[in-house]
Amino acid sequence: MVKESVTPKKTFFPEKNSKLFLLVSGFSLGLFLGFLGIPWWLPSLGLMLFLGFCCFLSKGKRSFNLLLFSFILIGSLIFSKNYWESRLTLKEGKEFESYVSIEKVEPYFGGYFVEAYDKEKGRIVFKTDGLYFKPGQECLLWFKPKNIQEYSLPFFFQKELRLKAKGYEKELSFIKEKGWVCRDPKGFQVEALRFKLFQFSERLDQEAKGLFQALVLGVETNLPEEVKERLKDQGLYHLLAISGFNLAVMFWLFYRFSFWLLGFTPAVKWGYPLQNLAYITALPAAFSILVFSGFCPSAYRAFLFLSIYVFSRLFFRRTSGLIILFITVGVLLILQPYLIGNFSFLLSFMATLGLILGDRFYRFYFFDFLNRVLSSDRWYHRFLNWIIYSSWISVVVSILLMPFIFAINGKFPIWTVFNNLLAGAFWSFIFIPGCIFIAFFSFILPDIALVLGNFIGKIFCLYSYLPFWEGYLTLNLPLNLFCWLWLSFIIFIGIVWYFGSKKVSLICLLSFSLFVIVVDTLYKRASYFLVLDVGRANAMVFKSKDKYIMIDTGPNFDTNSSASEGFNWTKFYLEPTLRKLGISRIELLIISHPDLDHSGGFNTLKKNFLIKREVTGKFNSQDWEKVNLLYPLEEISSPQSLKIGETEVFLFPGAESYEDLNRESVVVVLEHGGLTIFCPGDIDVERFYRLKEEGRVFPAEVLISPHHGSKKGINQEVLSWLKPKVVLTSGRGPYHPHPEVKILLKTQGIPHFSTAEEGTLYVFPKDDYFILCLEKTRRTNFEVKMFFPLIPYYISHDSCKTFSYHRYGELN
Repeated sequence: MVKESVTPKKTFFPEKNSKLFLLVSGFSLGLFLGFLGIPWWLPSLGLMLFLGFCCFLSKGKRSFNLLLFSFILIGSLIFSKNYWESRLTLKEGKEFESYVSIEKVEPYFGGYFVEAYDKEKGRIVFKTDGLYFKPGQECLLWFKPKNIQEYSLPFFFQKELRLKAKGYEKELSFIKEKGWVCRDPKGFQVEALRFKLFQFSERLDQEAKGLFQALVLGVETNLPEEVKERLKDQGLYHLLAISGFNLAVMFWLFYRFSFWLLGFTPAVKWGYPLQNLAYITALPAAFSILVFSGFCPSAYRAFLFLSIYVFSRLFFRRTSGLIILFITVGVLLILQPYLIGNFSFLLSFMATLGLILGDRFYRFYFFDFLNRVLSSDRWYHRFLNWIIYSSWISVVVSILLMPFIFAINGKFPIWTVFNNLLAGAFWSFIFIPGCIFIAFFSFILPDIALVLGNFIGKIFCLYSYLPFWEGYLTLNLPLNLFCWLWLSFIIFIGIVWYFGSKKVSLICLLSFSLFVIVVDTLYKRASYFLVLDVGRANAMVFKSKDKYIMIDTGPNFDTNSSASEGFNWTKFYLEPTLRKLGISRIELLIISHPDLDHSGGFNTLKKNFLIKREVTGKFNSQDWEKVNLLYPLEEISSPQSLKIGETEVFLFPGAESYEDLNRESVVVVLEHGGLTIFCPGDIDVERFYRLKEEGRVFPAEVLISPHHGSKKGINQEVLSWLKPKVVLTSGRGPYHPHPEVKILLKTQGIPHFSTAEEGTLYVFPKDDYFILCLEKTRRTNFEVKMFFPLIPYYISHDSCKTFSYHRYGELN
């Protein structure tokens, strides 16, 4: 942990008048706001209001510093927005030949992830199914542009943006069939050391290999998914990341050893502080962690911070940790501006900031009091003091990291503080140093290193059975609204500290409370319908005020929950999406039929969400075998009408005896305040005729394409019965939606939107009309993106499309 002594003057924040601190903080914050797409006028308005507030409270003497900070922030923000817009301009291309130098080769889900450098295109990445290359080689390869068809879901950064934030210009597809020619490297290659460690780790047992690669090489793909999920729920997943903690452990161990060893050398008589010499000898040990990690951003930041800290001590300058941190960040962002979008870098920065501020706050406000209460001459008092200190630091770090963790997982572990205390000894003294020392041993005594590595792997297996607490907080608001509340909380805390007035504190408390009440009330009153982008599959959500109805669970073809291999689509995509939307409880879940693209995610959703009622039709038990149901479903055989909040739900099951499973899907009709949504599952035209004969087909404003836009799902006659104002398709591929369906809808003058082209689709019911918004459009519009769903539910926006409800004359 970063500890720094407080000056006798008792100045909590002496850096506030430092021009260097103002420049770097304004530059960094501007880059981050530009990455998020914040327009320049919004922070300008906030700073103007704050400046006026300062003048009103006679703090005008500080206005110059605020103006300097504002100027740097706005300039940096404008630069950042232009920087990202230019980098995200995609160009189509054909197959091409490229002469590249191989920089990294890493294991990746049964294959290999290769980083290379092309003089014309910059840093590129591609995947291979075998170990064909090694670092340092210069190769002539054939590539083609990778067709990235990822899921455009709310609160997910697109893959192209994530690649740019890691410094890659593009991901390509390697054309192995055309062959390749490589020239072996000449001379020493730093990355070759890391590659040898990868080769060594392949000889370890599975658990030992996953742990070694994560803690030494920064590659977590070979750890079993259940282990990673358990660590996430325990709040210990950050221990797998190579960051300041790893460097600090290694630096501290070598520092203590060097300091002890120097006591037996002539250096004792030199008169130069031995601790400074120990700093110098321990720094290369920390650098080795940077090399082993492949110079990952978090380790890069930590090593530069540590280097500046060490050199400040060597020259007897007591530079504050906060200044060192911001100098480090400023240098890295000037050299590599794209790091501001790298989550590994951001988490590392915010965690270190939390350590520094938490330590300073503790020593400034609590240290003297606790020293009086807990006398230092008793071991249990010192132990209790350490527990209080560590818990406080962990709480501060957790508060700062909370929005970032929610943005990644959609949930936040609540037992982080306690589990860190319990698990700290294992990671600090066994797993991290053990794996690092095994890495060194592997170069000189590989057989002994192999035995030790497997031994630590067995300890890790036993450790995984320890009864750590598991649990997490979930959002009751969408992620963007929560982030606004979190940001306002931080701002109000800063204002209270800045002015130090009881009057200001009361104003801030009342303002924040009112803001929370207004946002929460407005959101609970909002209703909307989502067609989630889940590929050629179905997953739809209707929010009826504070209640949620879900239709189908999206695809998941790894339905065996105990499988350590395979890809659980629901766990990776759908569960975090629902969490980030603020969904933790589902009143009604309807599964139209047992196909895995509609029901595959049921086990995962049932395990992780409170679902009051799960309904499906009468289907044969053989059809459910592929789903591997772990929980029973309520089967209905006759039509039902349900009331969920202000929404009417009509369920029309198919025939119990059937030849075509898709045809007998449960048809769902939702009615809410004049808006009717017809969700037919995978039925075909023949089922529509049966529904018409039974009197269960009636006009609807929104029609979800049957069977993902199949040409057998609808015809002109079906459309004349339903009279849809708009048709929405959840599908992907050349025939979902089918070209003939597109032509039919165009001929009939019915607007059609597909998740394959537009991403997630949003429908907002209003008093006299409804609004349709598209995810790809939403991402490019600041107001809708930042204030969803308050905009456009309460304030209509021209980026969304407006449709009227059916009138009586239209139905005759």
